[in-house]
Amino acid sequence: MLYESSLKAWQRVGSQGSAETLVRTNTRNTDRNVARVGRYFLEDDPTIAVVSVTVTELQRQDLGLYQCVIDLSSRSPLVLLPRIRLVQCEDLLLAFDHSNLLMLAIVLTCGFVLNKGLVSSVLFLLLRKSWVSGEANPAKQQSQPSRS
Repeated sequence: MLYESSLKAWQRVGSQGSAETLVRTNTRNTDRNVARVGRYFLEDDPTIAVVSVTVTELQRQDLGLYQCVIDLSSRSPLVLLPRIRLVQCEDLLLAFDHSNLLMLAIVLTCGFVLNKGLVSSVLFLLLRKSWVSGEANPAKQQSQPSRS
């Protein structure tokens, strides 16, 4: 929230470390700031301290290192870590942060285990409920003739 009224920018980092600004906000609203330049769309939501960047129509020449910065204008910009590297992987373009790759694997694994555990727990509770209420085999109960 310290930089909620600061301008934000999306930059491509060159091989020599120089940064090229691709899109930059030019408003300092306290609720939402947006900017669009060509294929780049930047949205700054100061109310939740989130900056989102969308790049449309990715191309092979888009591969490289990118960073989001807080543009302090009078000084050098403050780089928001982590930087994002766009790489090509078997005809797909992927953006990832090396430092969060392990975290992503852990989250996906935990999500799978938790979902599997949740489904198993619900099935167990449903089966237990039907067993306690005497409905263990509903098909057998329906096949008995009614005596009215």
